[in-house]
Amino acid sequence: MNIVSLLYLAFVAVVALAYFITPRRFRWVTLLIASVANYLSYDLKLAVWMFITSVTIYVGGLLIDRQEQKFAAQLKVRTDLDRAGKRALKKQNERVKKRWAALVAAVNIAIWVVFKFADLFITALNKYLSGNLSLWHLVLPLGISFYTLQAISYVVDLSRGKCEVQRNYFKLLLWLCFFPQMLQGPICRYRETAPQLYEPHDFDYRRVKFGMQRMLWGYFKKLVIADRVVSVSEKVFGNSGDYQGLVFVIGALAYTIQIYADFSGGMDIISGAAEILGVNMPVNFERPYFSKSISEYWRRWHITLGAWFRDYVFYPLSISRWAQKLTTSLRKRLGPNIAKMIPTYLAMVLVWMLNGIWHGAGWQFVAFGMYQGILIVLGMQFEPVFDWIIAKLKINTNCFSWRLWQMLRTLVLIMGGRIIFKASGLYEAMRIGWSILKVHNIWIFTDGTLFKLGLNAWELFLLFVAVLVLLTVSILQEKGYHIREAIERQNLVFRWLLYIAAIATVILFGVYGPSYDAAGFVYAGF
Repeated sequence: MNIVSLLYLAFVAVVALAYFITPRRFRWVTLLIASVANYLSYDLKLAVWMFITSVTIYVGGLLIDRQEQKFAAQLKVRTDLDRAGKRALKKQNERVKKRWAALVAAVNIAIWVVFKFADLFITALNKYLSGNLSLWHLVLPLGISFYTLQAISYVVDLSRGKCEVQRNYFKLLLWLCFFPQMLQGPICRYRETAPQLYEPHDFDYRRVKFGMQRMLWGYFKKLVIADRVVSVSEKVFGNSGDYQGLVFVIGALAYTIQIYADFSGGMDIISGAAEILGVNMPVNFERPYFSKSISEYWRRWHITLGAWFRDYVFYPLSISRWAQKLTTSLRKRLGPNIAKMIPTYLAMVLVWMLNGIWHGAGWQFVAFGMYQGILIVLGMQFEPVFDWIIAKLKINTNCFSWRLWQMLRTLVLIMGGRIIFKASGLYEAMRIGWSILKVHNIWIFTDGTLFKLGLNAWELFLLFVAVLVLLTVSILQEKGYHIREAIERQNLVFRWLLYIAAIATVILFGVYGPSYDAAGFVYAGF
């Protein structure tokens, strides 16, 4: 069942009712049954892969914990060990735990790679080795890119001593497949969300009310904005050969709005459903389009994914033996400052390349990741130059106009990445970029072209008003204004008029129809 259907709303209501009437000690079991049933409802056959992942991390966790207990027992018995001997024993213990974690991670990454890249590899083999292998046409198990990273975080954190082992397989399974997050994340850490799932929560009217409000806000973003503006982005990028110049800018802006409203709207629905049950999902968005640099943007966009790559790829690479050896080698030739920067920048670009690969199979996704990584590296490298220019020109940076310039500049760079992401391929993305630079067809804003890109005048007006509402709410939130708490302080009549108006807006102006696919979340395909 998709999360914007009436069936899903009914499902959340039934689960919540069942949860609160279940005896407290068994409430986690109710969540488990609901989560497993929800996952099986998507695809019974492909569900086996998620269960395989859950078994691997369960067994891996027990093996890591057994090694830790063995180490503790050795320390008690080996009273003859001096400080150096204890240190050596500890290093051996860490190596064994890391090997178990690496093995579990490798198995799950291999499963993910096969499902996501098998056809790409076969196509390459056929092309370069003149083969005639048939494509497998594998269908991705639901949420595999999300739950795989989440599963890896558990065994790695366990090997690092950052969380405790879960000896109850069914509790671990609940954490991995908790139903609100299965479609598109967020990527949760065990130590943050697992205790909330196992702890029984009593009915709290205020929490349930806030959860429902957040779900309603998510439906507004998804149905009224994302699923309306998608007509423009699909029209432009789906028929890119028919357009040129500034039409692609309109398409890129439409896709930039669409993917934010789609993904953040989905997160609001997910977080709202979890909040009703007493579970606080990690924040995954913090109004990223207000960012003043690419680095800041990625600290605000898909926060749990960025944090995962930072903690489990970038940091380990930065302090690895490879990085240390490279730094030592470069220090004699290039000096200490450059020697420190190069391994860091290389690790950063590699992380972003992997981030791009996570999003999809194809060179355009590699290019998308490299584009982001290179922009971040250039921004860090040239920051002193920019500061010098600002000082020389005596630019006032403590004013709205400067912050607006920074945000618009960042948005333009992000839109460039969206073109790479959305285009049919890397070559097509390059052609679109060249067309934008070469063709200045400004007349499209007055000759009626805008009304031929998938939305008529009335639809464009609705979209404009909806985006304006989203922008207004986002500005208030950016200034620290708590919308739900402010609504709570209003009179009863006003509150219910607002609720009814919001529900009516979603029902009347949401995009539906016989060919509408409510399950079509952009990030659900990853």
